[in-house]
Amino acid sequence: MVTLIEALGSLSFKYLLIFIILFLGPRYDGDIRIGFWQVGFLGHWGEWHTWPNDTYFASKNHQDQILSAFNSSFTKTKILLRFYDVTGNNNATSLNVGFHDDGFDVDTYYTDGMCYNMSVAVGAEDQLKSHVRFYNMSVAVGAQNQWKTHVSSTSIFSLCITTHSS
Repeated sequence: MVTLIEALGSLSFKYLLIFIILFLGPRYDGDIRIGFWQVGFLGHWGEWHTWPNDTYFASKNHQDQILSAFNSSFTKTKILLRFYDVTGNNNATSLNVGFHDDGFDVDTYYTDGMCYNMSVAVGAEDQLKSHVRFYNMSVAVGAQNQWKTHVSSTSIFSLCITTHSS
């Protein structure tokens, strides 16, 4: 009996994913109803991770195959990746992709399980950058200016709800 992990890592499954991407490109690339396309297909929820157990995640070569299929299929519609440092054997700056911050309030301002204090004074740039996880990921791979030439996006929600009583 084949386990789910074995099935997802099989060559036939990899080819199926590539086939689907190569099918989607000619059909939807440049479609005015689509602003950009998030590169999914790998990891939990298509978010390019299998946290907390990264051993189940796709190999760098498999990531390269998915990225190559998207780059060749989508030449007009911009594509987005989830992480700056999960780009197969590529550096984020070498790819024609933008990036998606999955949770602005969580991934950007969430540090060590504590909600970031949003009352930082405007202009406290150094203090703010030390808490901005998504920005720091881009700096780590030299892609902090990628947003100037490529699409960037985010989801906005909050796990940090505070109330003030008067």
